[in-house]
Amino acid sequence: MSSDVLNILLTGVGGQGIITLAKVIGRVSLNRGVNILMAETHGMSQRGGSVVVHVRLGNASYPLIPKGLADVILGLELIETFRVLDYASRDTIIIANEGVVRPALPNIKMPSRDMLIRYARDSGLNVVYLNARELAERAGDPITLNMVMLGALVASGVLPDELDINAFKNVIISLPMGDINLRAFEYGYDAFHRIVSGDIRSLQDALP
Repeated sequence: MSSDVLNILLTGVGGQGIITLAKVIGRVSLNRGVNILMAETHGMSQRGGSVVVHVRLGNASYPLIPKGLADVILGLELIETFRVLDYASRDTIIIANEGVVRPALPNIKMPSRDMLIRYARDSGLNVVYLNARELAERAGDPITLNMVMLGALVASGVLPDELDINAFKNVIISLPMGDINLRAFEYGYDAFHRIVSGDIRSLQDALP
């Protein structure tokens, strides 16, 4: 955490519900009296376009996170997570959905998932990978992938104490499909704890 500001960068592609995720963080923060600034810098309305949202909790004077000062990067799509690594440092916690969304444009050469994960490991980056889509489907709807990732963020323990799990549950249950969204959130929360405790293997650890 940079001084009295917590910098969280949300990234993914259009259609994954990043803006909804950011709004939930905003509502919970306002409910609990935590100062928050947010800025969407690459928000494209069409499905598949890059979306990046800066979230700054605490006494930030401007909404954009400086390069290299993200405390957390929450990536809902793997390639988009790696696009924003210039915001990371060796101390940044990176929580990434291992899924890759192929662009609609044909003949686009994409790095493989294993290549990206090996690069992060060799660079000494602190990454926790989740199969968020599988967890969302298990919760009842793949569109709740964003809530799976939010659950993992809350489980990481980086948020201010005021933003506890119950504060998020109270807001999530009020969303459309509240029961499914809440189940997805809880799956993400539990999966993060199981991965970091070693009960299940992350994709990174599974690579040779």
